[in-house]
Amino acid sequence: MAENPRIEELRRRVQKDPASIAFAQLAEEYRRAGHYEDAVVICRSGLQTHPSYLSARVTLGHALIEINQLEDAEVELRYVLQHAAENLAAIRAMAEIHHRRGELNGALGYYRSALELARHDPDLEQTVAEISRAVAEAPPQRATTPPAAAPAAPATSDAPIADPPTPVLTPEQLRARFLAETFDLLELDPIEPEPAKPAPVSLPDSVRPQPEDEAGPSEGEHYRLERPEDGSPEGGQYLLGRAPVVVDHPALAGLERFLEVIHSYRERRAV
Repeated sequence: MAENPRIEELRRRVQKDPASIAFAQLAEEYRRAGHYEDAVVICRSGLQTHPSYLSARVTLGHALIEINQLEDAEVELRYVLQHAAENLAAIRAMAEIHHRRGELNGALGYYRSALELARHDPDLEQTVAEISRAVAEAPPQRATTPPAAAPAAPATSDAPIADPPTPVLTPEQLRARFLAETFDLLELDPIEPEPAKPAPVSLPDSVRPQPEDEAGPSEGEHYRLERPEDGSPEGGQYLLGRAPVVVDHPALAGLERFLEVIHSYRERRAV
């Protein structure tokens, strides 16, 4: 097949001056001759130097439509319409893209826009009439059955989850925790516990003194509470003897321990 003289002339011009805008005319001639791939290659090469050349982008869009690269063609044509909204060639090309996709309503909108710019164009008038008839005769879309709803998720409560119950501590455990927290607060080292010191206590009325103790303790002596070997007497009474009184009670031991901590803390602050 003999080469088109017009194509040959334009090709020599582009080869002589690669920056020449003649590339757009060369690509259009290739497109009209049915050499769509060549038109695409030349357009993309020339647009690297002249990216704002809209006519070349329209040619590129038409060539891409012919090789069924509709997405790429749409990108090029939308670029043109963003910069020249009334470009008739770009509008007609967009209408053709929608028509090829079977999107009749979209195609009809673009064809009507083109007809407003090119009134009394017989081809456009015929195309608009045919697509309008096809849209009107198209059967209404059947209502599709909505998909079955997914099973509802189990109801969840927004109320906060209750914390597990706090275990009940014995008096000894409470005392140990209190001392540990006190040492942490005062930043003290633990002190080995010392034996509880004897301390005089007031005797309740229920104390029954032994007969030999009726005269009362001598100077420097105190009473002590003794449990009989055979158990506590009736009524919870205790025997009274001469000795320093020692009451082994967790509250008193804890109080003494707390006072020791305070005393140790004061001594350290004084240093």
